[in-house]
Amino acid sequence: MLTLSRAKTIGKLAFPIILAMISVNLISLVDVYMVGQLGDNALAATTIGGFAANLLMAPVIGLNAAVQALTGRRFGADGANERLCFPLNAGLIWSLILGIPLTALSWWIVPGFVGFLNNDPGVVTEAIPYMRFFLLGIVFIGMSRAFQGYWNGLGKPIFYFSTVLIGHAVNIVMNYMFIFGNWGAPRLGVKGAAVGSLISMAVMVLAYFALGFVKSKGQGFLAGLPKDGSFKTIMRLGLPVSVQSSSFNAGYVVFIWMVGLVGTAEVAAAGVIMNLTMVAILPGMGLGISAATLVSQSLGRQEPENATQWGWDAAILSVAIMALFGFPMALFPDWVLGIFIHNPETVALARGPLRLAGLSVGMLGISFTLMHSLLGAGDNKRVMKASISWQWGFMLPLVFLVGPTLGNGLMAIWFVQLVYCAMLVMTYILLWRGRRWQSIRI
Repeated sequence: MLTLSRAKTIGKLAFPIILAMISVNLISLVDVYMVGQLGDNALAATTIGGFAANLLMAPVIGLNAAVQALTGRRFGADGANERLCFPLNAGLIWSLILGIPLTALSWWIVPGFVGFLNNDPGVVTEAIPYMRFFLLGIVFIGMSRAFQGYWNGLGKPIFYFSTVLIGHAVNIVMNYMFIFGNWGAPRLGVKGAAVGSLISMAVMVLAYFALGFVKSKGQGFLAGLPKDGSFKTIMRLGLPVSVQSSSFNAGYVVFIWMVGLVGTAEVAAAGVIMNLTMVAILPGMGLGISAATLVSQSLGRQEPENATQWGWDAAILSVAIMALFGFPMALFPDWVLGIFIHNPETVALARGPLRLAGLSVGMLGISFTLMHSLLGAGDNKRVMKASISWQWGFMLPLVFLVGPTLGNGLMAIWFVQLVYCAMLVMTYILLWRGRRWQSIRI
């Protein structure tokens, strides 16, 4: 049962994570504002480049969840000791092993990849250098994910939050310098946004290393190669999450393509709805990551019942909080949409779907908390299978049927999204109730 003390414990862990996520989204909006001053081609180039980069970076994305699950489990079992940083060390090594060849491959395939995604010469010309320079930071991204997982696994997300603030503050300054050529820097335009991001990622990693030497002294940080199975375990846990992330991002690109077959105004409306939904689900993501920490630490202490309750508690708290974010979308859609859309016809297209999105936010809260709880327990393969199956086996085919094939509009497409969300939530509830995850050894 969710009590005030347990809610406070979850909130204490979740608050810095949520703040970090909000800061990342706000910085992204600042970046969009800066690049937007360069014109539509520049903005389209960074939008396409961002989605494509997420696909190419997928192999290092899973390091976060893997390091967090293993660190939390070991901290719960043994507390701080000279081997506590071994999962982090393994994650950093995997960042190099995966990141270096992936960076070289990305530099080579980016021109063809961008050309496949968009055939506008002006957009392609801007997107290629942007993606190439941004993807030079794949190793930095992998290392940052490993550090994030480590601090979250210890239940110390404040260190993650503070480092993210440093990195993104640098990002704003560097973008201002290199996009527009301020303070003596060369004017690089869209490529300058990628250069600024690359420098900020490097600074963030340096800050993480400095923090590791100060706060993890005597706990095995960079004290040689891990010889306790961490190296293999990180990849075993991280690979399903990476595949899931890659599948999700690819599915998102396909979804936007399908909406585009319905109409251009529908694409504009869908983009606004999805961005609003992403902001609304930030608390659920933060609570889910916190639940993963509490679940993994409880399992490390051999307390499976307590671990089970943490998952349910976080889900209940997530629904209560995220419903508050969904209410304005459901009750006042025209007011919310009017901030971003100025065409009355497009507002009319988006009104009904936004209401459905607002009503589904609470379900998304359950989905995120139980998904991360399962990841915290090491049940990564079943999470991957559930996510891919419902997205590619149900949602995307049905969207193609009701939208481009049968000629229905955005409302019908978003109703499919609502049903897809409900099915995924039910799947995660059944997986959590089944408790097979309690017997996983990592």
